[in-house]
Amino acid sequence: MNEALLAELITYLGDDFNESMTPQAQLCVNRAVTSFRTYMNYPAEYAVEEDMQKNYYCIFDLVLYFWNLIGMEYQTEHRESGSTLVFNTEATIYATHGVVPFATFITKDTRII
Repeated sequence: MNEALLAELITYLGDDFNESMTPQAQLCVNRAVTSFRTYMNYPAEYAVEEDMQKNYYCIFDLVLYFWNLIGMEYQTEHRESGSTLVFNTEATIYATHGVVPFATFITKDTRII
């Protein structure tokens, strides 16, 4: 999946992409996949790869999200020379695609340290 996401990102960026950007693009892909897995909180017995493939475009949108935040991490808004950029959040991307994580239950025997 990572290779396909990287290839699509390169295609999506077109002439705005050059080979020197490959490490940053790969980082964005890895971060998006990891973020999705963490968000979903998959149970051990679940078919993770199948579900991730089903949500491929949500993950691709996360790749674009992380790509567009390069150099502006942790900002929700950026103003410069009369222009304002307002960034969506990861939560908005998940909601747009209807992605809901798995719930886990804490029993009274579970200790939080």
